Parts: sequence; structure tokens; C-alpha cells
Amino acid sequence: MSDASAPISADGDSPDARRDISDTRKFLYYGGYALTGIGVLGFLLNMIFSAGIPDDFDDIEGKMQRMMATALCMIVLLGIGVGMTRVGQRGLAGAGVILDPQRARSDLEPWSRMGGGALSDALDEAKLGEQITKAIAAASGPDRTVVVKVRCPACGELDDEDAKFCSACSEPMQTTHQEE
Repeated sequence: MSDASAPISADGDSPDARRDISDTRKFLYYGGYALTGIGVLGFLLNMIFSAGIPDDFDDIEGKMQRMMATALCMIVLLGIGVGMTRVGQRGLAGAGVILDPQRARSDLEPWSRMGGGALSDALDEAKLGEQITKAIAAASGPDRTVVVKVRCPACGELDDEDAKFCSACSEPMQTTHQEE
């Protein structure tokens, strides 16, 4: 059920839709991890099996070339996987593929919110939020008075909020509140 009063962005997305990570980005993220794993595993297995080169040295040059080609392919696969994971995690602009700061901010919003949520959870767990609120309340206790200053429309001097005339130019202060 959609809320008719929810703000809609210029591109037509609701704020909740922008916070979600698209299926394409999820595919890139998890697919990138899979390719990275295959690349690492393939590289390590290639190195392990190449260490057990048979005793016959027939075509050793060809075997070494195939081993090096396989290792190079696994390194390339690993690099592609890392790149896919980065784009899936951060989006095209957030990963720096597209240089667009506004789009990067939008791409990184889910991760920024996650970090802010983790910080909020940590503060709640440590009860620091309550302690900070109590400290502020204690600092502005009953013995402290809050004085609001307003500028004179004629000369710009700061005067108390309840002043009827400016202390510098004696012009009447315009008040927006009604006298009782």
C-alpha cells in the first residue's frame, strides 16, 4: 500500500525505493564474490598441481606455458570478480566507473544509512544517547534562562526579543507575536 503523502524524487522514486539495492546490483555483488572465489581457488589449485610436475621432462616448456596461461586467466578472473563486487556494492557512480557525484551519493545511500544505523545501535547499546540528553538537560537546568535576540529592522542592532524599541536607534521593533 503506497502512501500518497510520501515525497517523490525527481526521477519518480520514493525514498524507500532509493534505499533498496536493485536486483542487478545484488547479482553483480554475489556473482563477483563467486568469480573471485573461483579465481583464487583456480590459481591455488594450478600452483599446487604444477608443483607436482612429472619426472619426464618431455614438453616441459609447453606444460609451463599452459600453467602460466592458466594462472594468468585465474588472476584476470579474480580481478573481474573484485570489480563486479565493487560495482555491485557501490553502484556505477559510487565505484568510480561513472564520474557523477550526485549519482554516487544516491548509489551509496544504502551503505551510508547502514553505517549510521550501526552507529545509532552502538550508541543505544552503550546508553550514550540517554547520557548526552541528560547532560544537555542538566546544563540548561532551571537556573539558566534562555535569551532570544532579534535584529532591529532599521539599524541591525541585536536586542532582546521582548524589546519594544531598539536600544541603538530608538526605532520601534516590529514584533510578529501579538500582545496579550
